[in-house]
Amino acid sequence: MNYNTLNSDEKALLVSIILDSTEEPMEFDDFQDTIDLLCEDIPGLECLSEKSFAALVMDCSEIFQQTALPLSANR
Repeated sequence: MNYNTLNSDEKALLVSIILDSTEEPMEFDDFQDTIDLLCEDIPGLECLSEKSFAALVMDCSEIFQQTALPLSANR
């Protein structure tokens, strides 16, 4: 892993961790807070700049929405 960045597979893994931890729809603020908490435990990501963190959240949010939509349609 390149410190301060995640590749697409690593972002997808981060999103899958979030999906595995929740069974309910998640508001964007809660999603952002969850990523923030997870980043504290990933070496190199615990001190992301605001701009880098915002970009990570947006990338992961896109993955989350693409992944979560089929699940919520089945409920």
